[in-house]
Amino acid sequence: MPTVVVRDLPPLRAPKAEEVVNDPSLIEYTPGATPDGPPTFSVSGEVVVIDNELPDQAVLAIYRHGRKVRTVRSPDDCCIDLRVEGDRYWTLGDYATESVLKKGANRLTEVKRITLPPDTETSSTGEDSPNPVHWDFGRLDRTDTGFFAVPSDGPRILLEGTGTYADGPPWRNEGKTLVIEDPGFTAKIRTRAEDAEAGFMSRYGGYVYYEVTDSVGPNWGYIYQFTTAGTLVHTYTLHEGFIQTGNRIIVITDDAQIYQLVITTKTARVLHLPPN
Repeated sequence: MPTVVVRDLPPLRAPKAEEVVNDPSLIEYTPGATPDGPPTFSVSGEVVVIDNELPDQAVLAIYRHGRKVRTVRSPDDCCIDLRVEGDRYWTLGDYATESVLKKGANRLTEVKRITLPPDTETSSTGEDSPNPVHWDFGRLDRTDTGFFAVPSDGPRILLEGTGTYADGPPWRNEGKTLVIEDPGFTAKIRTRAEDAEAGFMSRYGGYVYYEVTDSVGPNWGYIYQFTTAGTLVHTYTLHEGFIQTGNRIIVITDDAQIYQLVITTKTARVLHLPPN
């Protein structure tokens, strides 16, 4: 299995990115607290869809070329996560639901609803379930073999396709080197700190992506894009903002573009990130 050694450190400061959405109406802020903003978003071609949970009835805000063009009512169990593919909307909540957005409609039309295993709870004796399932921090993820609902803990649920979902590979620190044992290669990534961490992001279209954080510098971390054979393609430095636990801040599109949701006390922005 090949080993790729990444010696160059990505820049601490994120380069200027293309702003594709800037909408203060998506933020609710009380001084001294963390801003309340969107939990998830999706990008499909020129369209950005953001889940806005602030209204009494949550809505999906739809933007084209940076301008809000319409809103539609969110499904009642939306949204742990959201994925838009053309006029198809997948939402993750109590169910994994596929819907379509018809022209002129103010809500989605449900096409398919897939029942998910419920969250497990601690037993009356205080013992954890031997087969836990937890959907907080869950996500929708398309791979080369299928489309999956992925809980933070528990079995992956195949929604489309015939494949299986591969778990994120093991990683370890060797001083200021982060070692990731991907199924197709081993990556040795130089870092600025000895306690850097790695997170699996995506494996699709011949590429695999990892997020690396080392808590050094004015950023949220970095994304490393490799081919599945282990060639480093690009690195990306993420922009700094408030982190809401469990929300989706990164979208990697099918054509290998990376978008970041950045929340501040004043607005929510979606940035199209350039490589370093």
